[in-house]
Amino acid sequence: MAGGMDLGSPRRGGKKPLDTSINLVPFIDLMAVLISFLLLTAAWNQTGRMKAQSGGEGEGDRSDHIPLSVALSRSQLKLVVGGAVSELTFARDERGRLKVDGLKTRLGEVRGLVGTRRDLTLVSDDDVRYEDLVHVMDTCIGSGFDDVQVSPAVN
Repeated sequence: MAGGMDLGSPRRGGKKPLDTSINLVPFIDLMAVLISFLLLTAAWNQTGRMKAQSGGEGEGDRSDHIPLSVALSRSQLKLVVGGAVSELTFARDERGRLKVDGLKTRLGEVRGLVGTRRDLTLVSDDDVRYEDLVHVMDTCIGSGFDDVQVSPAVN
C-alpha cells in the first residue's frame, strides 16, 4: 500500500486498532504556500504606489491649457511654462543627492498662476539617474502637481 503506515499487528479477534496518527507536515506546507500567495497578491501592498503616466495623448493635452513641464538632463534643470523657460539651480549635496530648492520655489510660484491645475509633464533624458528622476517627481508632487506624466526627451 503506497503511503500507508504500519498500524501494528492485529490483536485478538482480527480487529485492527482505530488509533492512527495523521501526518500534518504536507498540510502545513500547503498552508504556508497559500498564505505567502495571499500576502503577495493582497490589495493593500499597492498603497505606496505613485501615480505617474507615460507621456502620450490624453485628457491633459487640451489646447486651452498652458504647457507646463520640467525638463531634466544630467547637467541642467528647466521649468517651462507656456513658452517661458526658466533655468533652475542644479546642485548636489555631500552625499551626491540632487538639491532642487529652486524648483520647489518656482513650482510654488507657478502653482499660484495655474489655479486648480494638477498636471505637469516631466521630460527626462535617457542618461538621468533614476534616483534624480524620482526626487524631482517627489518635489513636483509635494508642490501640488499630483498628476505627473513622465516623458522621454525628444532628440
